[in-house]
Amino acid sequence: MLIVLLTSLLLIGATGCRTTGGTGDGGAPAATASPGSTSSPSGTTPGTTAPAPLARPVTETGDAGLDAGLLEVARFVEVTRGHPFKTPVRVQLVDDAEFERRYLAGLETETEAIRRQQHLLEALEVIPRGTDLVDLSRRTSAE
Repeated sequence: MLIVLLTSLLLIGATGCRTTGGTGDGGAPAATASPGSTSSPSGTTPGTTAPAPLARPVTETGDAGLDAGLLEVARFVEVTRGHPFKTPVRVQLVDDAEFERRYLAGLETETEAIRRQQHLLEALEVIPRGTDLVDLSRRTSAE
């Protein structure tokens, strides 16, 4: 469950940029975490300094070990995107059945975006041609 949660946070951070053209104002449907507004497209405007990272870019769950892991993933997402979160990512712990329901609902609403990513990854030869990322995601969730 922790691996799925951390993977979801990474994907949400990455798709938050993709689905909003980099503004982070919207984002992907949540599995166990949902981003609020994240940051500006370029991070700064000419003549200004970069925003400082939040001390806690994710809300606390009450589990110190999980919170430390979530903080580490959030920092990784900030570095990978090249700019910090403007508001904390709201983390909500759910049981396996609710997680799967939300995950599959997110797949349904993000099918077109996933297909665009699939075509890009195929063109870059990151994944083999003919790989169906939506189907693969559904099958993986059933395991």
